[in-house]
Amino acid sequence: DELRQERTNNEKGCEIMDKLVQILMQEQVYNEEAKQVAEKLSDILRNQFEGKIFPEAPTPDNIEDSLGQPLFVIFRILCEISDIDPSRQPILAVLAELYGLQPRLGYYLLYFLKTYNKLDSKSKANLYKDLCE
Repeated sequence: DELRQERTNNEKGCEIMDKLVQILMQEQVYNEEAKQVAEKLSDILRNQFEGKIFPEAPTPDNIEDSLGQPLFVIFRILCEISDIDPSRQPILAVLAELYGLQPRLGYYLLYFLKTYNKLDSKSKANLYKDLCE
């Protein structure tokens, strides 16, 4: 029952994160606003940064389940947006600020990119590079 409740909470969190990212792209959030959003996300997602995400006995199913958290919604949307689309920049701005607050974000992005099969290696490398710049 606890597991079902956790899964329901994650689903709701993922839906909210999806809406938040859409707003970030529409409103073109940068600089101080990006910093404020990152600070709030850092607090809200703290348990995801402090917890262990990689399954103890990895299988394709439980690896996929481990990606069913709100944080990974941001990465998934970022992967679905073209490299040259300007709407990527606000997301990257918020993630860069969040990375400063939660350094594990970089590892989580690498974990996500390793499991995400819809991008080629060069696009994955470019996405990680964009975050680090």
